[in-house]
Amino acid sequence: MTKKTILITGANKGIGFEIARQLGISGHHVVLAARNELRLQQAVQQLMDLQVDVSGLLMDVSDVASIGQAADEFGRLNLKMDVLVNNAAILDKRDHSILRDDEEILMQTLTTNCYGALRVVKAFLSYMKNPSRIINLSSGGGSMTDPVGVGRRLTVFLKHCSTP
Repeated sequence: MTKKTILITGANKGIGFEIARQLGISGHHVVLAARNELRLQQAVQQLMDLQVDVSGLLMDVSDVASIGQAADEFGRLNLKMDVLVNNAAILDKRDHSILRDDEEILMQTLTTNCYGALRVVKAFLSYMKNPSRIINLSSGGGSMTDPVGVGRRLTVFLKHCSTP
């Protein structure tokens, strides 16, 4: 297996953290990106305790300036990325109906979940190897049905990510 450098947004908890953990244990260098500095540091430490080659990157994908600062910091690490995993997203508890909800909820969700992923790709493209992969994830919240199931999708994703 060739060791890869993999940047994962929203990686301090949940699916993002589990992707980082499994890829890190498999021998890849994982770069965790998250918007909460304390939680990011805790996640990095958890992986370091497992002997994972890990770096942390503070980044809020809903904030253009934060994405730019994170890209600059990544550049200072002098790395080239094999895989970018856009995992960061929000699901506002007040978000119930596109027809009845406050438009601000919709705008914040779109800014984070759609434009955030696009802006991360644009900001980090120059740090990606050629060839490389960009993987955009969505939870069940982004789908009307879930016939495959989260566990199965995660397993398929990890296998795809680890292939040479």
